[in-house]
Amino acid sequence: MGLIDKVLNTNVKKDKNPLEYKNSLLRKAENVLSGDNPDNTNTESKKKKIKLLIDSFFSEIYSDEFNLTIPIKTFNFFKQSFGLVKGAVLFSDESSNIFLPWISTGYDRTTSSRLRLSLADLTSFADNSFSRPFFIPKSNKSFLKKYFSSREHGLLDDILIIPYSDNNYRLVSFIIVTELSSFFTTYEDLLKYSAFFLKKSKSTIINFCSSRKKVKDSSLYLTKDSIMKEVSSYSKENKKNKIFFILFINAESIVKKLFSLSNDIITTGFSMEIYRIFSALTQNGGKIFILPDNSFFLIINSSVLIDKELLKHQISILLRNLVPDFNNTNSDFINIFSYPADTGILEDFINV
Repeated sequence: MGLIDKVLNTNVKKDKNPLEYKNSLLRKAENVLSGDNPDNTNTESKKKKIKLLIDSFFSEIYSDEFNLTIPIKTFNFFKQSFGLVKGAVLFSDESSNIFLPWISTGYDRTTSSRLRLSLADLTSFADNSFSRPFFIPKSNKSFLKKYFSSREHGLLDDILIIPYSDNNYRLVSFIIVTELSSFFTTYEDLLKYSAFFLKKSKSTIINFCSSRKKVKDSSLYLTKDSIMKEVSSYSKENKKNKIFFILFINAESIVKKLFSLSNDIITTGFSMEIYRIFSALTQNGGKIFILPDNSFFLIINSSVLIDKELLKHQISILLRNLVPDFNNTNSDFINIFSYPADTGILEDFINV
């Protein structure tokens, strides 16, 4: 029985065996510790310290708040403390029943764009409740070929999955780890400390996921030359309240702020989450569309909102909550028009 089989067995022995599975995701650790005089005392000290670091980090992060920096900070911490070389964090996408990568490190561009796993891909390797970290053995990696570039798939060995499931045991997010360069020398140790990380980070990630907005309609794409047609059509359909607001949100400027926290983030995942958030503003009869230049076109129809500056102020507050320290002094991220009063200005803006 190899080491990977021992780890997958629920009755893992208490004694810690040295690294036996030579071609593993821990091979980097073996190289680091294979010098003439490996400092085992220092290694044990690091393993004790990591628990203190995990405790400290998740005691300072506010798990009951929803902002887009939470998954970035959590992934950054895991990457640094566990010596992550290749891996990603994925979140569920309710519109397609797959998991999309939000942050990825070490992979080539092809892999980052393909890495869209389904629940079915993971079910046979995990326990029924996705309650603890688990491995996908190298011998079972063939089903992952469509998610990785040929080069990256050829380099895959055993894969560690750190799952996050909600109170209904529904998987909502997970971290995939395919290569480490750390002080862990056994799979038992890696599993032990990954489980501790999961325990401490779970409420933070689960609360983040539970606070995500429902997508109104992720299929509403619009070309620039169709904007005025849509505005006119909406005006005819809503004769009782002909005055409404037109908004253009530049998602790119918001994503750039997130990039300042980590250049590992994947634009698609965060752009779609920003879409979800602004979609909530249109629930009282409005509409939201995705434009080709990574911006959103919104129609907001509300009897409560009668002032453009007030609406802009409220959106600025929303963004400060979502992305702390977001610079709202630059108004390039948002343009607001009142219809029909600003029809001419709106047409000029569209045609620029």
